[in-house]
Amino acid sequence: MKEPQGLTVLEGIWCHGEWMGDEEGNIQGECIPFTQMRDGEFYRKQGVYEKMGLPVELRQPEKERWPELSPCQAATRAFAWEARRAVEKNHAFLAVGSYCNMAPAILGGVQQAVGTEKEIGLVWMDAHGDNHILEGSGRQWIRLVSTPLSMIAGQTMEKLRKEICLLEKPCRGENILAGDVRILGEESGWNLCRAGIRRLDSSDFGREEVWRREVEQLAGRVDVIYLAIDADILKTEAIPAYIKAVPYGQEVETVARNAGIVMDTGKVAAVSLFCFDFDRYDQGGEQTYASGAAILGECLSRWQYCGR
Repeated sequence: MKEPQGLTVLEGIWCHGEWMGDEEGNIQGECIPFTQMRDGEFYRKQGVYEKMGLPVELRQPEKERWPELSPCQAATRAFAWEARRAVEKNHAFLAVGSYCNMAPAILGGVQQAVGTEKEIGLVWMDAHGDNHILEGSGRQWIRLVSTPLSMIAGQTMEKLRKEICLLEKPCRGENILAGDVRILGEESGWNLCRAGIRRLDSSDFGREEVWRREVEQLAGRVDVIYLAIDADILKTEAIPAYIKAVPYGQEVETVARNAGIVMDTGKVAAVSLFCFDFDRYDQGGEQTYASGAAILGECLSRWQYCGR
C-alpha cells in the first residue's frame, strides 16, 4: 500500500443523466452545462477537500482532447484519462458532480494506471443495480445510467467499455460488492446473479458487522478498490434536490460509516460521489449537498493509503 501524495478532484460540469448508448460505442446526447451552484462548489466552500490533509488539485473534464470522438464520447473518455493521470502520479482520485454512467470510465482509468494484471474491486453503494443489458433487449439504444454495473462486469456494450471507457478487462463479479440495491426488478436481479456479483440487501447493509466482514473479504482478494456512491442510497429527506423520490433510503450516518469502513482497507484508489447534483439547487440543494459533504468528509479523513 502507498500513501497518496495528493488528492485529484474531478468536478463534473455537465448534466448527462439522459445520455443513451448503443452496441457500436456511440453515445447520443448533449453536454449541457449546469446553471445553478454545483455540488463541487459547495464542497470547496465548506473546505471538505482539505479533510484529507494533502495538496488538492482541482480538475474539470476536457472533452476537447479527443476531437476525433463525438462530444459525449470525448467527455466520457475524459473521466478515464483523469483517473489514470491521478493514480499514475500517486494521487487519490475523487469524482463529484457526475452521474453513474461515468463509473466504467473511472474504473477504466484506474485499470490503465495499475495494469490489467491487478485485481480491481468495486464497492457499489446505490439504490439501483444499474445493470440492464442492451443486447437481446430488442432496443437499439439504452440509457447509460441504467448500465454501468453490467458494463463493468462485462455483460453489455463491450465496444463502449473498451474503446471509450478504456476498461479493457471487466471486473470479476466476485470482486463487486453491491449494497443496498433495494430497487431491484426481475431483470436486474437475474443480471446480478449471472455476473456473480455479491449483493447485500438494505438490512445487511445497515448491519455494521456484516458490512465490515464483506468489505474485508473483498479487500483480501483485490489489489485496489473503487468506491462508487450514488445519492439515491440515502433517504429522501436527506436529498430533497434529487431528481425523484426513491423510497426506503439509508441514513446519512450509515452510508458515511460504511464508506469509512471501505476506506480503512487501505486499498481505495478512487471514489465517486454521483447524482447529488441535478441542477436543482433551488429545490433543497444545500441540504442535499450537505449530505454529500458528510459522506465525503468521512471518506477523505480516513483515506490514508491508496492500494496498488
